[in-house]
Parts: sequence; structure tokens; C-alpha cells
Amino acid sequence: MSIGPKRLVLINSGNYDYADLDLSRSGHLVGRNNLGKTSLIATLQFLYGATEREWQFSEPNDKSRAFYFASAKSFVIFVCETPQGLKTTVIRGLGPLHEHKYERWVYDGDYRTEDYFDDDNAIREPEAIKRLLSDREFRVVKPEEYRQVLLGTASGGLPNLGLVPVRNTEHYRRFYLVFRSLINLGHISNNDFKDVLIDSVRGEGITDRIAFLEKWGRTYQKLQAETRGVRVFERSLQVVEEVLEKARERAELRGQIPVLFNEADQHYRERLRAIQDQIEAHSRRRAELDEQHQQLRQRWEEQNAALQATVREAGGIEAMIRALQQRRAEFADFDPDFTRQALAVAQQEAAALEKAVSGAAVESAAAI
Repeated sequence: MSIGPKRLVLINSGNYDYADLDLSRSGHLVGRNNLGKTSLIATLQFLYGATEREWQFSEPNDKSRAFYFASAKSFVIFVCETPQGLKTTVIRGLGPLHEHKYERWVYDGDYRTEDYFDDDNAIREPEAIKRLLSDREFRVVKPEEYRQVLLGTASGGLPNLGLVPVRNTEHYRRFYLVFRSLINLGHISNNDFKDVLIDSVRGEGITDRIAFLEKWGRTYQKLQAETRGVRVFERSLQVVEEVLEKARERAELRGQIPVLFNEADQHYRERLRAIQDQIEAHSRRRAELDEQHQQLRQRWEEQNAALQATVREAGGIEAMIRALQQRRAEFADFDPDFTRQALAVAQQEAAALEKAVSGAAVESAAAI
């Protein structure tokens, strides 16, 4: 089991809204200047530096605190493997109202995102986070207690990290000088670093003359070759980033293809259903029109038959009219007044004859 930090998480700290780094293996930080590589490495001082007096940032401590702990929801989180198992150390900013000072938490177990973010991915309030961590031996560690916690010599219910297993406070000072120099190699000369190494082993029977080239010349050459490779990579970084951006765009477009296909397929199906509905409606309308056509044809045939009957009847009427016209021609010289007078005379003559006959009958009866 390797004792030390295994994971670094930054929340709303420095240049990072959120960063999550695996520290369990070696790696390289590559990027343009002013992206936050140095400030990311410098956060290790929050873990190993027991007090602010031991820090060495590029800016004074008050400005560094304001940079890393801009708000009361700024967190620098270390997950560490300790002799007592996995423990998490949190340096939480107190915000501008407290001059960007901080407090340290230590609790058992790994970092879990849901402890610090709610369902809407918003940072929880610090008191809410404390309540969620209360079942994991959560403890707020005071500044004067942290060195013992760090060294693994704490008592009185305090947690023990044991990340710097040295025998006394002087040894811790030496360790921290070397550690601080290592994370600031870009700002320290060879002679200064040599003095730090000599001071760290002073009194241990080690000579103050170190043949760097003899002992580490091959390693130095290897590092130089790796540095040249990194610089070549940095010069190609823009092209690499452009290629990666194009790859991301291509991946994004490829990811949109199923969505667009589904939308097009849905639109096609909806349009097909609409056309089919129209065809069915037109078919029903055609059937209705066919039925109406049959009804109209039947009515036409009935009307035509009636017309033929009417024509035939009109033919009879015309014959009667012709007969009446013929009769009219025959009676063209007919005089109604003369006829009435003749009729009256005939009626008088008939009455006279009837009277005569009646009288003759009476006489014959009397004679008998």
C-alpha cells in the first residue's frame, strides 16, 4: 500500500470551476501558458503545509488565498491513502467576509460528487455538505492541530493521516523544504536546490559535495530529450487542438445523425399517415359520388321514361287537336243564333204534335 494523495479535486477554486485529477500514477501537465498548470501543482502545499508560514506561492499569501478561495463554496480536496485506510482532506474557503481564510476537514472514505453537488449540479451549502459527511468520522481540524494529524501523531480523537512519517518536527521542516523546492523547480537555481538537499541531510553523515553529472548525468540527458519532445509537442499543440476540435465536431455531428434520422422518419410516417388518410377520404368521397351517379342515372332513366310517355300522350293530344280543328273547320259556317231559333221552332212544333197526339188519344178512348 502506497501512502500519499491519490486524487485531487478542485471545486470553484483558482482557474477551475471543476477539476478531478488522478494522483495515483505519474503524468504530465501539458498546455499553453497561463492555463493554471503551476497553480494546480501548487495546491499540494495545502495538503503538506501545516501553516501559512510554510507556503511559497507566486503571490503573497493573502492574494493566493483570494485566488484559490474566492467564495465560501471554494474547495480543494485530497483523497489520501493512509495507514488507517482511505481518508479525504478538504480545504474549504470561508469567502471574502472572512478575508478568504479557510478551514480544514478530514473524514473517512473517498470523495463523492453527490456529497458536494445537488441534483441540479449546483454546489451545496457547506453546512449541508457537513451533514452529509457526518456519518464518516467527519472532523474540522484546527490549524494548530493539523501538523500532528499530518504526521500521524495526533491524539484526543483527532484523525491521523500519517502522510509524512518523520520522527520529529525538525525532520518535518527538512521534508517540507525539499517538497516546496521540488514543486517550484522552475523558480529555483541549481545551487539553491543543492543547498536545500544538503540542508535536508545535514547531520546524517552525508557530504556536501554531490557529483550530479556523475550520478545523474544519464537521467538528466533523458529528461532533456523528454523536454525537447514536450516542446515539439507544445509547438504542435495548436494543430493537435484543431484536429481534436474537428474530431469533436465530427463526433457531435455523428451523434446528431440518429436524432435527425428519427425526426425525419417520424415526419415521413406522419406525412404517410396523412396521405393515406386523404386517400381513404377520397375513396369514401368517390364511393359517395358513384352512388349519387347511380341515383342520378336511375332518376334520369325514370324521367326519360316519363318524358317518352309524355311525348306519346302529347301525340294523342295533338291527334285530338287535329280532329277538333277538322270539326272546327266543318262547323265554320255554324250560326248559334239561327240554330237556337230553329231549335225553338222545332220544340214548339214538337209540343204541338205532342198535344195533338194527346188529344187524338183522348178522342179514341171516348169513342170506344
